[in-house]
Amino acid sequence: MIGSMCMFSPPVRMLMWPLTWFRRPSVAVAHTKIFARVDRARGQQIIVYTMSMSSPSDVAMILPVPTVAGAGEQALEFVDLSGYPRFFNDLESRFFIAFEGPPKSRSLGPSLPRLKVHRVGSFEASFVPSLADFDRLDPRFRLPDDVWAQFPNYSDDGFAVFKLRRGARRKIHPMALRFQTRVPGKIYFPTTHVHNGRVPRRANFNHLLYYQSNYANADDACSQDPAGAFVDISRARSLVDAELPVYLHEIHGPRDNSDVFFPS
Repeated sequence: MIGSMCMFSPPVRMLMWPLTWFRRPSVAVAHTKIFARVDRARGQQIIVYTMSMSSPSDVAMILPVPTVAGAGEQALEFVDLSGYPRFFNDLESRFFIAFEGPPKSRSLGPSLPRLKVHRVGSFEASFVPSLADFDRLDPRFRLPDDVWAQFPNYSDDGFAVFKLRRGARRKIHPMALRFQTRVPGKIYFPTTHVHNGRVPRRANFNHLLYYQSNYANADDACSQDPAGAFVDISRARSLVDAELPVYLHEIHGPRDNSDVFFPS
């Protein structure tokens, strides 16, 4: 099974919230929304992610992704969606949604170059090709080795790192990326919850998962119209297939704590 979850790491003491990894108790996240699909022509998966966040300090979101092993820093491309802040508003326009309320470090070797820092709208972002490459990331945003040791499923993953600025009730403009996926037959969503460095068997969820696929779940809501009828495809920068409808899978309340996979 491929592990995936979303973690936040600032340089202070550690505390865990559902879906997020924080190191300060006053950090809070709500209204998580994720869009995903597989671009078969390119052998890539697409993820677009947004949320509301309050944090007294800068934090980094660390997102494991099932990249092709050995592809290096070219395996993932960040996409700037700052020009389309209403991306999820347009997706939601075809659905009725009742969104419930929120429920020791490595040292840098002298021969290793720093990872490239990309400017992506209001974020700075880096791609970490493997766990070993965290040595090349800004030390403020690394996690201790003993934390990663608890998640052996990440041994083949790459990691997208978004550096987010502090603020109260900040609405995060969509964070988007494409990556060379090693599982092109599956769409994955990072939904595993982590609490205090451990993964509980069950967790409370409050997520909206949007996707495009030829194999939709029968119980999921469908936009009926193809996405080109209600999404600004040019501003979405080819992340959305104009010819396919969009499906919505809602997760609310307690359930088994795991990632979500759909056939692509």
